Amino acid sequence: MTSQSVDNFVAHTALQYLAKHMYIVYAATQLLLDFFTDVLYKNWSDAEEKRETIKTFTQQAHFLQQAVGVKLPKERWAIVERTDVITLLQMQTRIANKAKAITGLVMGRKMELPPMVAIDFFPLLNQSLAAVQQTYLLINHLNDLNSSPARKEVKEQLALMIAQLDVLENATDQMQIQARNALLALEAAWPPIEVLALYKLLEWTGDLADRAHELGGRLISILTH
Repeated sequence: MTSQSVDNFVAHTALQYLAKHMYIVYAATQLLLDFFTDVLYKNWSDAEEKRETIKTFTQQAHFLQQAVGVKLPKERWAIVERTDVITLLQMQTRIANKAKAITGLVMGRKMELPPMVAIDFFPLLNQSLAAVQQTYLLINHLNDLNSSPARKEVKEQLALMIAQLDVLENATDQMQIQARNALLALEAAWPPIEVLALYKLLEWTGDLADRAHELGGRLISILTH
């Protein structure tokens, strides 16, 4: 990204900073579904291309986070303090970092997904990605607080979106347990080191939803106070 692009980016309000940055994070995570489809069918070259794209998105997220931290004015902007904006950007970047780490774990081992685990893994992945998407929508909806005269109604709608995020995160926890149980049944027949890597994969995939949920919780806390 050129310096002119960065200048254009930081010319917007603090809420737009968050929305543009979260779009990059969202784009990085959504590629995981295609990535794991390639992994399932052992299309390693295609999977590596997806990983490189996720890495590029993650680098852009880091770059924009740093640019905003340097150029964001010291005074209060809109409804969010400067320090809160920086904290939220860091939390958003952590989601992209986790997506990149997941692809690194898989590609570093050319990890195979046993069919019995894949059956439960893909619903878990989809649910985690849905949680990230819900947070992305939540961040975008924040601009309504600035533009709408009916702030109370907007805050109520944001609270509803947070409640929906709670539901998604809780469902992810249950799916993670189910996937671990499926893996437990394979432990005796699968190489121990591969089993450990698969457990880590399930944990990190669930972390996507956890981090999205933490971001949403932090956001509603900031708005409340």
